[in-house]
Amino acid sequence: MNQEPSESLKKFAQNVYDKLDQNYNFDPFLIIAIVNITINIVKVIMYLYFTNNSKKIQQAIINMNNPVVKLIMRREIKKECPDLDREQRKDLYNSIVNAVHGYGESEFKDLVSSI
Repeated sequence: MNQEPSESLKKFAQNVYDKLDQNYNFDPFLIIAIVNITINIVKVIMYLYFTNNSKKIQQAIINMNNPVVKLIMRREIKKECPDLDREQRKDLYNSIVNAVHGYGESEFKDLVSSI
C-alpha cells in the first residue's frame, strides 16, 4: 500500500534538493529518492536509539557521531540513487545533513511525526 508523503516530508525533500548544486537538472525521481532516503534514515535512527524523540534523531543526523548512522545514510543514498556517481552521492549526503541542520526543532518534530 503506497501512501502519499506528508507535506512536511515533501517540504524537506524540496529543501534538500534546493541545497544541491545547480549542476543538477530537475529530476522528480531524485526528489522521490530523497523522500525514501529520509524515511529510511529516520526509521533506522528510531530503531538504533529506541526513541521517537525528534531532537535526539535530529542530533544523530547532524553530529554523525555514530559511524553506523553514517554508513546507513551512505548505503541508503547508494541504494536509492544507483545512477549517481560518487561525487553526486556525496553532494546529496551533505545536502541532507545541511537541510536537517537548518531545521528548527518544531519543524523536524513535524517531519519525524509524519514518518
